[in-house]
Amino acid sequence: MNELLHKLGTISDVYPDFVIGVLVYVKKKKNRLDIMLDYLNSNDNLTSSDVLEFMLSQPDFREDNVGLKEAVTG
Repeated sequence: MNELLHKLGTISDVYPDFVIGVLVYVKKKKNRLDIMLDYLNSNDNLTSSDVLEFMLSQPDFREDNVGLKEAVTG
């Protein structure tokens, strides 16, 4: 996880909510961390938008998604 935090910190337009969002996503499954690190290590000059686009394109991204109605009503 430290490597991921370091890599995210080197992104030129990094911001706290972005980092939190990526961390929440990768903590759900071990292989997500590996996939994200591979992406970050294989690409230079990434922006937060690049990383978010990659994360959103993952087939399992919506597995953990709770609908707004469910989140509000509990």
